[in-house]
Amino acid sequence: MSDLIGQLEAFTVTEIEKASLRLPVTAQLMDVSAVPFFELVAVGKDDLGIYSFEKKPLPGTLWKQGPHTVRFMSEGTPSFLRDLPWPVNDR
Repeated sequence: MSDLIGQLEAFTVTEIEKASLRLPVTAQLMDVSAVPFFELVAVGKDDLGIYSFEKKPLPGTLWKQGPHTVRFMSEGTPSFLRDLPWPVNDR
């Protein structure tokens, strides 16, 4: 699962930069049934431009199968969905 979370972090940074989202940004990782099972919150960026994240599995959920979708939420921006590029999505 750590590889998936690492991919989610990189994907989240890309989306934050591309959409110029205001921090904090919440990214909810969802399974094929659109049930969120992991939440990542980008809370800040240091002087080198490296983002810091709060990570938490959502209660009552188990490891879910893909394809995976990510819901992005940031104050002042309507929430939106993006497909997470991950090997299981190509099967």
